[in-house]
Amino acid sequence: FAEATAFQSTDTENEMWLITPGLKATDAKTLSFESAQAFYKHDGLTVYISNDFDGTNIDKATWKKLTYKMPTAADANYDWVQSGNIDVSGYSGTIYIGFQHKGDKTTNTTTCRLDNVKVTK
Repeated sequence: FAEATAFQSTDTENEMWLITPGLKATDAKTLSFESAQAFYKHDGLTVYISNDFDGTNIDKATWKKLTYKMPTAADANYDWVQSGNIDVSGYSGTIYIGFQHKGDKTTNTTTCRLDNVKVTK
């Protein structure tokens, strides 16, 4: 799994990205993954899709937010939650799935984990 947190950070803000390799849009119909949280303070993980990411500059790409079932404060620390099947059809060319974690050194310090990312036809 991949893990992101701002816990014990000395930075005012933290922003971390995990982006899939380019995927042929014709091969991508459904996205699914598992995520977990620990020491919940905020919803720190956001999932996006882009078909104009150049592989290097996140800020120049157009990212569309995807809705998924996320862990909440009611879930036990590190309990995996299934995202559900997320429709990623309707894109052309090459697509990228971006997982963004944002936090800060004071209040938004939730730890997020991500595993078993699958994109299927």
